Amino acid sequence: MRIKRLAYGQPGDNLYHNRVDLSVYGLDVAKPGMMTDEVRWKVDVSFSIYQEHRSWGIKDIIVVLHGAVEVVISMTAEQDESRREDVTLRFEANRLKQDKVPSDQVTVGEIDLWVKPDLSPDYDRSSITVYGPARAET
Repeated sequence: MRIKRLAYGQPGDNLYHNRVDLSVYGLDVAKPGMMTDEVRWKVDVSFSIYQEHRSWGIKDIIVVLHGAVEVVISMTAEQDESRREDVTLRFEANRLKQDKVPSDQVTVGEIDLWVKPDLSPDYDRSSITVYGPARAET
């Protein structure tokens, strides 16, 4: 059986972008006494779609995330609304766990980002939803 697989790595002609919802968890621990002005933010995510082929057709479709995502979050002090602070969060999209959801479309969706007390991403808990065809396990 001959296997043909596209190389992962540099995004080529099949680079896609999607604007997705971002939910951030852990800011209350990282910035005590501060609250966010919003619950969800919109961020742009870049990704490529690769197909794994066999002689009988397509075996699997793989989504590979690319680049860093950065978001600026405005926060207000709970006790003094005139005191404001902007927090910049930056994370690598390809380090997020992928939660796969069966769909007729292949794309990426919502991101749940957990941050540590030093505002660095907690990749062990953070995830992104990836939509794609369901694969029958044999």
